Amino acid sequence: MEWINCKKIDLQNISITNPLLFERCISYIQKNKITEGNLWFDGVTDELFATNCTYETDDKNSAFLTTREKYLKFGDKGHYGVSSKHYVDQQVSISDSESIFTNASSLQKYKNSKVLIIGAGPTAQHYEREWKSNLDNYDYVWSCNHFFKADFLKGVRIDLATLGNEVEFADPDLLARISKDNTTIGIETVISRNKDSFFKFLNKYDKKNRFFFSTRYFGKIGSIPRMLAASVRMGVKHVSFVGVDGIPPKSHQEKITNSVFQRNKKITGPSDYDSYRRQYVMLWDYLLNDLDSNKNVTFYNYGKEYEFNMTKNIPENR
Repeated sequence: MEWINCKKIDLQNISITNPLLFERCISYIQKNKITEGNLWFDGVTDELFATNCTYETDDKNSAFLTTREKYLKFGDKGHYGVSSKHYVDQQVSISDSESIFTNASSLQKYKNSKVLIIGAGPTAQHYEREWKSNLDNYDYVWSCNHFFKADFLKGVRIDLATLGNEVEFADPDLLARISKDNTTIGIETVISRNKDSFFKFLNKYDKKNRFFFSTRYFGKIGSIPRMLAASVRMGVKHVSFVGVDGIPPKSHQEKITNSVFQRNKKITGPSDYDSYRRQYVMLWDYLLNDLDSNKNVTFYNYGKEYEFNMTKNIPENR
């Protein structure tokens, strides 16, 4: 299997065909205490990385907070971390080795539904005609952060949105939009929250229309990938997505809008193109071969024809 110039390693095979690479793999596994997930080789940078590398072992190529075994008891990011946050005013109702959610009753409607997730990448506008022509095929539309600033989304009801700490919770445009759409708001507890406007927002916004959550997967490529993971955990049966693109090579980064929600926003996460490639490999390996290994969820990428879209048709060729 090869994705974005990265090859999944078959240890048994390379032990015979490439003994030197096999020795490198064994050394990498031991050094980073890899006990689960797939091992990959980046053919561009000659680097090894593993799907389930955690921030505790390999910060450079990590996409997970910790291992499954440790997640629920993982300091301020596990079950206790969610329930003990001073602003969390709901009981944890879903808690397992991959995710933690409060207010499960607000999420029940998404089980077995068809969802369209709209990110801020260039394809959200490039393929606007395509996804808008199919809106009737979806039960719900999700988005994130500054979706309310995008003119092309003004006529689209956003049923669920996650809001990070870069959002100004007192923004009148945000408050008007989520009130109009009756949007369910998801708040990640792993992210630092210290703005007065955030706490005031919690006091005013209908408690039934918000939930707190954490996912063990915490990649460096934005909030929408975590929404993809959350959608699988919620039991969504089909997820289409657009505006989930990654970044272009460095030679094109100055020419291409990074966010169609915020025109002057700089790249978040690693600005290194190769690091982004590996992050996308880890995301899809986790979603397709781990989190949804039984193939209960189908995915469709509206941006797959875009030159710099990193996912392309990976989820369709699982």
